Amino acid sequence: MAHSKPRLTNRRNALRDLTGLGAIAGMLPLLGRFADGQSPMSLIPAAFAQGAPGVGASAGNLAFILGAKTAAVPMAEWEPKSADSASEVGRFRIAQGEEPVAKAPPDASRYTAKAYDFPGGTLRVLTWKKGVPVVHQITYEAEIMVLEGAVTLSPSYGIDGPTAMLKKGDALFMPSGTLRNMKTTSDTVILQAFVASTADKPKGSIVYGKDLKEALTVNWMDNGKPMTANSAKDAAKAPKNAARFTVKRYAFDGNSMRWAKLVKGGTTNTVTTGRTDVLIYISKGRMRRTEGNETMEVVAGDTVREILGNPGHWEILEDSEFIATDAPLRANPYSALIATTPGTKLMTMINDQNGRSTYGLADVPMKKVSETESISEKQPGLHWRVGPRKAITPYTRTHKAYQSNTGPYEQHVGGAPHFTGCMSGNVETTAQDGMVLRRNAGDFCFITPGALHHSSFRSPVEAVYFNLYVPGTDKDTAGLKVK
Repeated sequence: MAHSKPRLTNRRNALRDLTGLGAIAGMLPLLGRFADGQSPMSLIPAAFAQGAPGVGASAGNLAFILGAKTAAVPMAEWEPKSADSASEVGRFRIAQGEEPVAKAPPDASRYTAKAYDFPGGTLRVLTWKKGVPVVHQITYEAEIMVLEGAVTLSPSYGIDGPTAMLKKGDALFMPSGTLRNMKTTSDTVILQAFVASTADKPKGSIVYGKDLKEALTVNWMDNGKPMTANSAKDAAKAPKNAARFTVKRYAFDGNSMRWAKLVKGGTTNTVTTGRTDVLIYISKGRMRRTEGNETMEVVAGDTVREILGNPGHWEILEDSEFIATDAPLRANPYSALIATTPGTKLMTMINDQNGRSTYGLADVPMKKVSETESISEKQPGLHWRVGPRKAITPYTRTHKAYQSNTGPYEQHVGGAPHFTGCMSGNVETTAQDGMVLRRNAGDFCFITPGALHHSSFRSPVEAVYFNLYVPGTDKDTAGLKVK
């Protein structure tokens, strides 16, 4: 939820004794429900991997999206100054679209974004012009490749993470943090991939292009038989019209990206994609791709989907390059979390092993006080507030018709540790792993500091939210423990 910094009243000390989980637990039939296997509070798998706005099921055969037909959307990002009354440490602001970007501060980082939405995920290209400062808070992207320029990765506020300088050809997997370069000397281009992983709990990593070797492949036909050579010695035997290309493979935990460089002339052997879908961004040159029964000439800025089970090949019309990534179609592994977990639990928004937000469950020890009532120990509380959320939309965040001044890729932190309770209306909140928590009146969630999220208020009536703040700071990112 979008939270402003709470105002403290002179009733704070009195409220501290009145509020807390112990008091709230006794009111759960009215105000909230624990996850006990019966609760209608639900985790809804995102429409597509990592919460990327994708396309409908009718686009299952979609294989090509051309850059010339893909809008370059104006974007702006900035960190509010400490003197700003709406600022909060670790909080970023983002604007999407010409009018919202025009209203952004003069020193905001301004760039354009092109999104290529496929059934198994999304490729998105961010472009900053030379001299424009780069500020980008990593949200949903599962993979990042630097195509041009240089950026510095710094960890999110309050969360342990790596700091690294990234240049052209460097890649991030399951990243967390912020990319910055306040004094750019060239254009900066970032490729984002919003895809799932084949690993259950993938571990994030940084892979530097300079540490990888290029593997050579040469394809040609010999009396109708496809031939392949992978060494310079064997390649010397190939005809001049053979297809020649090299590949750098960025091995991640469950996935990989590949940077291919193809030499003009020749046609690659036909290969059937047999593991996952593959999403490809053409970064240089011109080629002709045959994918199943469809053939399309593609140039720099276009994207291609190699569809699982489809045969395909490339005709290399110019020296060309592309970046490819796995795009597994996979069910959300957390969608059954509540129904399969016994006992009394409280829904929490937490940070995973990579510093990325997800949802979890916290144990709440309860004492039975009657046949129909149980209560926890009294918990410390600080202050509370109640307020409306007026941003109403009929669409989910992954729907193409979803509109927002911040865009569907925006995420923000919630500040100090607190509970949110839905008193009326409906909200869908998406974490970095693409998991969606849908809450209706009576549902509660603990918001861990540093846990990024995006909220969409889809109710036909105005949503009203109750916030209960508990002791702690905006650096207490470890999660919730209930006594």
